[in-house]
Amino acid sequence: MDRNNLTTSFRALDASLGRIKTHLGWLSLKQSEWRPGDPPVLAVETDLVQDLRHEEAVFLKTATELHEAINEAKKKGVADAKLAKRCRQLLKLEAEYHRLDIPKGL
Repeated sequence: MDRNNLTTSFRALDASLGRIKTHLGWLSLKQSEWRPGDPPVLAVETDLVQDLRHEEAVFLKTATELHEAINEAKKKGVADAKLAKRCRQLLKLEAEYHRLDIPKGL
């Protein structure tokens, strides 16, 4: 993976994380507006959950591809400051993803 592809992949990963946060925000709003005995406030729950799960898959796939590209570059002996920065950037995005309170079993 060349540097332009790495840049594009990191942008995609960051955008995917943003979409996950947006979906979680909508889920939180839906839960905060729900009152026992009332119909669901947001009737798009099934689509919202599906979109969230899809975006999680996109994030994890992209992160895996980036790990593979970084590891491949390291195997080839590329050890520059930009590669180290990319590695830290990937770990930071993954840590942010893991800190999200994504409900299990939706």
